[in-house]
Amino acid sequence: MKPRLGAVPPYLNTQPLVVALERDPATFALSYLVPSRCARKLADGTIDVGIIPAIEYARSARPYWIVPDIAIGSQGPVMTVRLFCRRPLPQVERIALDTSSRTSVALLSILLREKFALDPQLIEAPPDWRPCWSAPTRPCSSAIRFSRTWTGNWRA
Repeated sequence: MKPRLGAVPPYLNTQPLVVALERDPATFALSYLVPSRCARKLADGTIDVGIIPAIEYARSARPYWIVPDIAIGSQGPVMTVRLFCRRPLPQVERIALDTSSRTSVALLSILLREKFALDPQLIEAPPDWRPCWSAPTRPCSSAIRFSRTWTGNWRA
């Protein structure tokens, strides 16, 4: 039986790895899942190998093994995770968290608390954020697409 692999859909930052896996379909039984679902399925044993959020390695009670010499990383700014605000960040009361990206959510929580000393309400939501929220997060390729149409002010 082929190992069951949970791979991330063709997000921009996973393309090199996913394309390489697709070239050899005889090696794995490949399923396309968002990172949070890969983590859930790896934890419950539904898949044998998964591309999971880095934060899940730290959180897991189950021992995971990291495949050496393979990673999704960045040298320099990461352009695929963005927080969009309709008002200055200190005035933001609620932030919609895209549930498909657990590492981004964890990093945002740390940044808000440690760097900005802020504690807005963090609401998990599907990727189709609602306009009533004052600050939606957008992961991966959707962040780049969304940033092209964003009419608010940019702040680093």
